[in-house]
Amino acid sequence: MVEAFLFFAALAVVSSLGLILTAIPSGRKTVLGILVLFALTIAYLYTKEVLILWLLILILILNILPVTSFSLLSASSMMTAISVAYWLIISGFGGLPLTFELAFAAVAAIILLAIIGIFHDSSRGFLLISAAVQILFICLEAATGTMAGGTLVFSSSIRIFNYVIAGTVFHMGMVVLTRDGALEKLGKLHGCYYARPAVSAAVGLSALSLAGIPGLNIFISEWHMLTSSYSISPAITVLAVFAAISLFVMYMKVFYLILAGERTKQVDTSRPVIAYSVLLAAASIALGLLPQLQQALLSTVIP
Repeated sequence: MVEAFLFFAALAVVSSLGLILTAIPSGRKTVLGILVLFALTIAYLYTKEVLILWLLILILILNILPVTSFSLLSASSMMTAISVAYWLIISGFGGLPLTFELAFAAVAAIILLAIIGIFHDSSRGFLLISAAVQILFICLEAATGTMAGGTLVFSSSIRIFNYVIAGTVFHMGMVVLTRDGALEKLGKLHGCYYARPAVSAAVGLSALSLAGIPGLNIFISEWHMLTSSYSISPAITVLAVFAAISLFVMYMKVFYLILAGERTKQVDTSRPVIAYSVLLAAASIALGLLPQLQQALLSTVIP
């Protein structure tokens, strides 16, 4: 399991680095908070102590309260997703029997949350819904992939690998565009592209990836889930397709809001934030257009 630990630790580093870069303008306390979440994640990956995982989940839930910054909310979302994916591997899905009913419950919850997200205008609420949806998708892909005859390790890893790339860009962009939560309503993102074109383009691209658009990296893991679910039950596949459509509408709302609106003056954005966002966005495109590259990368660390 050393390879798995190093793989997931690397994912935590990639995500934390991007979120720290965006949190620097918010002050030392915010950066320190992200470092604490990162340390908790590494501690969990190393010790496999389930109490640390529950602590991370509790911190994510507490982000419902409007007392934390979006930087900390984003870091909590990403670190919890990484830890949950690792837990699925080391615990054998928590010892739960992988059944049709389990997969059905997961995809039904995704559809419900996506529908709520479509009509939700709170920026904080939207980010929390997005985090819950992605964690459920990690569980769903792990279940369907394993039930279809694949390994739990690969099925748990492919989604989190892609989510860390696209999700980190998305959260970085939302922190910048909402001014770390100062813009409480998604509707206020209107025309952000004209103020911060580079970051807006990166977050728009990541939203399309999270929506499962072909040609971007998350579509590869989504396709893996759809093909696996079909061998279990066509009914699960139909529901999964409906869930994918619902997520498409949910994330396209953000894409539309960023592009729509009147032209405004450009606002300076930290060059390291722009560079890191563009780098991860480019990786999302490369891994989506070249699935064999993604397969080769995963095969080097995942048995």
